[in-house]
Amino acid sequence: MKKILILLTLFSVFLFANVAKVVAFKGDAFIIRDNKEIKLELGSIILKNDAIKTQDNTKVQIIFTDNTIITVGKNSQLNVNNYIYDEQNKEYNANFGLLKGTFRTITGKIGKIAPNKFKLSSKTSSIGIRGTQILSNIQISGDTIFCTEGQIDIVSKTTGETVTLTAGEFIQIKEGSPLGEVQKFDQKSIAAPDSETKFVPEEEKEAVLDNFKVNIIESTPEPNSNPMPEANSDPKVPAPVDAEPDPDPDPTPDPDPDPTPDPDPVTPTPDPAPVTPDPVTLIGSTAMYDATEDLLNFPMLGTLDDEKIALDDHAGTIINVKMDDLTTKYSTDGSYSGNLSSSGNQSFPYRPDLLFVSGTYTSVADSPTGFDKTDDIQWGTWNATFSYTNPSNQTDTFDLNGISYWLAGEQTSEAEVTALMMSSTTEVTYNGYALGRYDNYTATFDATNSNVTLKINFGASTVGGSFAFILGGNTVTLKITSEGIANAVTSSGFSFKGEEGGSGNGKFYGPNASSAGGNFNLNGPESTSFVGVFKAKK
Repeated sequence: MKKILILLTLFSVFLFANVAKVVAFKGDAFIIRDNKEIKLELGSIILKNDAIKTQDNTKVQIIFTDNTIITVGKNSQLNVNNYIYDEQNKEYNANFGLLKGTFRTITGKIGKIAPNKFKLSSKTSSIGIRGTQILSNIQISGDTIFCTEGQIDIVSKTTGETVTLTAGEFIQIKEGSPLGEVQKFDQKSIAAPDSETKFVPEEEKEAVLDNFKVNIIESTPEPNSNPMPEANSDPKVPAPVDAEPDPDPDPTPDPDPDPTPDPDPVTPTPDPAPVTPDPVTLIGSTAMYDATEDLLNFPMLGTLDDEKIALDDHAGTIINVKMDDLTTKYSTDGSYSGNLSSSGNQSFPYRPDLLFVSGTYTSVADSPTGFDKTDDIQWGTWNATFSYTNPSNQTDTFDLNGISYWLAGEQTSEAEVTALMMSSTTEVTYNGYALGRYDNYTATFDATNSNVTLKINFGASTVGGSFAFILGGNTVTLKITSEGIANAVTSSGFSFKGEEGGSGNGKFYGPNASSAGGNFNLNGPESTSFVGVFKAKK
C-alpha cells in the first residue's frame, strides 16, 4: 500500500502560513520577519513573506511543503515573496527573491503541476522553470545562472529578452546590460557555487529528513475508514458509503444458497499494489593506459555511471563503452565476466574514423584471500578493440591489452554525506587495496601486494593517508594530502594529491559512507608512476 509520509514538528508544517522547514543548518543565519531578526536554528519554521539571511561560512537547507528544496549559501539572502500550495483548491504559487549570494534550487510539486507559477527573481532577471535544478550566484557585479537539470527560461528585466538554458549550460547577466552568451559549464566554472550549496537530490528527500532527526511515520488508512477521493477523481462518482439493501433484488433465487448469513457488508479494501524495488545504479571510476600503441601512450582517468564507462582527456581522446549486464552480475559479488558495447562517440587525435569493435570486462579478487563480500565496492579489468583507417588507407585494429581498470558500487546518498560533514569532526580511517599498473605501466599490483590507508575528516574537509606497494621485496609508500585543495570532501566525493605529484578522486559507498573508492595517477620515486583504482572500508 502506498506510504503516507507525515512530518512531525512542534507546529504543523501544513498550516496555511507555515510554508517550509529548515532541515539542515551550519553556521549563523537569521529569519527576517515583520522587520525583526529571529535566530535561525535546525527545525525553524519558515512563513510566507519571510527572508532568510546567512552569514559567512553558513549553509542552510529548506524543504517547502510541496517538496521544493532550496539551499542558501554563505552571505546570502532569500526572500519568500509568495508561496501557496493548496492541493484541495488547486491553488499554487511560488515566488522567491534571490537578493544576493548563492542558491541551489530543486523544484518540487509546484514545478511539476504548475511550472508557470514557479518563479525565481533577482535584480537582473526572472527565471521560469520546467522541472529543474538551478544553481544561482547573485552578486553586485551581476548574476550567473547554471541549469544543472531540466530546462529554464530567463527573462532580462532590462531588455525583456528571453533565453532558454538546458542542462549543462549557464549564462552571466550584468545589471543594465543585454543577456550574455549561453555557455557550457565545466567543473571549474561551477566549482565555487556548487561547493557552497551542495544539494539534496530529488530521490533522497526522505533520507534527508531522517538524517536530520525529523521523524517520518509510515501510516496506512484504517481498514474500515472511507478514504478521501483523490484530487483528480471524477466529481460525478460519489465517495464510497456503507452498503444498503438492493431496492430491486434479483427475483431468481440462488440455486445453492449459503446457509451461513453474510456479515454486515463493508467497503472492500483493495489488495496492495506490488512494490517494485528501486533499480540499482552503479557509480564508479576507471583508469586506462595502452603502453604498446602509438595511438594512446598516456594514462587516463574516467568515470563509470550506470554501467557506462566514459573517458575524455579534453584533447581529442574520447572513449564511451558500456559494461553490459554489470548490474545483474554485480549482485553475485564474485568471479564474473561480460561484454562491452559502444555507448557513444569514440575519438583519438588524428583518428576521427575510430570505431568500437568489441570488448570484455572481468571482475578481480578484491582482498588477499579472494572476493570480499563484506564491503560495498567491486572492481576488475576491461579491454576493448577499436578499428581505424591506417596511412595505407586500410582498416586496422588495436586493443588496450587489458591495461584498463574499473570500480563500481552503490554510492552513499549525498544526504548522508552532508549529515556527516555537518556533524562529524573526527578523522575516519579507511583501509583497503589498489588495482593497477606501475613502472612505465608494464608491471601490475592488486590486493595481494598493495595497501591503501585513507584518513578523511568530513567536518574539516581534509583527506590524508598513503598508498603502499610491495614490489620485489621492497615497499614503496606514496603519501597523499588534500593541502591546497578547496573543499576536498564534498557530499558527492573527495579529492587528493600525491606529495610527490599526481592526484586522485573518490566517492563514498554503502550506508553511512562505510566504504570509499576511486581512481588515481600518482608519481613515485625515480620517475615511476602508479595508475589504477582503489577501494577501502572503515
